[in-house]
Amino acid sequence: MDYSMNFGETFVSLPKYMLEKDNIEAVADILIDGGIICYPTDTVWGIGCDATNVQAINRINDLKGRTNKKGFVLLVDSIAMLKNYVSELHPRIETLLEYHERPLTIIYPKAKNLPAEVCGEDGSVAIRLAKCSFCQAIIKNIDAPLVSTSANLSGVPYPKTFGEISSEIIEKVDYIAKERRWDKTNGQPSTIAFVNNNGLLEFIRE
Repeated sequence: MDYSMNFGETFVSLPKYMLEKDNIEAVADILIDGGIICYPTDTVWGIGCDATNVQAINRINDLKGRTNKKGFVLLVDSIAMLKNYVSELHPRIETLLEYHERPLTIIYPKAKNLPAEVCGEDGSVAIRLAKCSFCQAIIKNIDAPLVSTSANLSGVPYPKTFGEISSEIIEKVDYIAKERRWDKTNGQPSTIAFVNNNGLLEFIRE
């Protein structure tokens, strides 16, 4: 069903889902209970769960047909949260995270307070400081990092818009976000860098 909005003398027809909003607390409850969700990030549409819930992490691996030996990208809502999950954060990197405009995922050499299932085999962890308010709100409500893996089956190209997400993904998650379903802007992956042995960043993907 469509709804119409009057902008001056121009009537614009809007799909119903554009007028619906996500109940962030309800979404958080799903995640806290071990659920998995499909949601928009500051890059592409993703599949997510509470990054401290091993059972939910395994569900995502099974859904995507993904090896459990490969780490995940995690989203945090603040520098303070980030410091709870990495062994060391150099002040220069902290400053970069505060001011870097593009989404930036950094691979830190040593994770802490996280299950091995979200980390690399060498104990590293990839974390991004979420910039979008929707992701930040969810993370604040679950009080834990949010897994962020693209909403596609393993080996299949990532979806650039909500409309490109396959029915196999849609049917098997516990919740699909209403946020930005209408947005036709093509999502792009984040910049990726890692912290080298000297504590400096080396870029893998810019």
